[in-house]
Amino acid sequence: MSFTYKPHVRKRKNKAGFRARMATRSGRKILNAKRRRGAWKLSASDEHAVRTHKMPLPRKSSKAGKTTKPYNHNWQKIKRKKLREAEKKRRFLARQSKPPGQK
Repeated sequence: MSFTYKPHVRKRKNKAGFRARMATRSGRKILNAKRRRGAWKLSASDEHAVRTHKMPLPRKSSKAGKTTKPYNHNWQKIKRKKLREAEKKRRFLARQSKPPGQK
């Protein structure tokens, strides 16, 4: 019995590489979405640079020349932490504003 997925570097680059993405309108949309998101790896052509740790410099965004940060996969964790900190601060300020003698 043979496996369904038999990976080959050349075929992967031809199908999902940068040049293949730039060749079609929908492919250009995909690249632009990845740029907006701040992804380091835009296409399969960037695989080699990522694997050998020769990652490119952060790409410039169109927003006033600021560099974009890589996509953060821990956004939910960070959001929960910010909410906890805000709640802690709110409770602290509520205790401070109460007159002495009250609980």
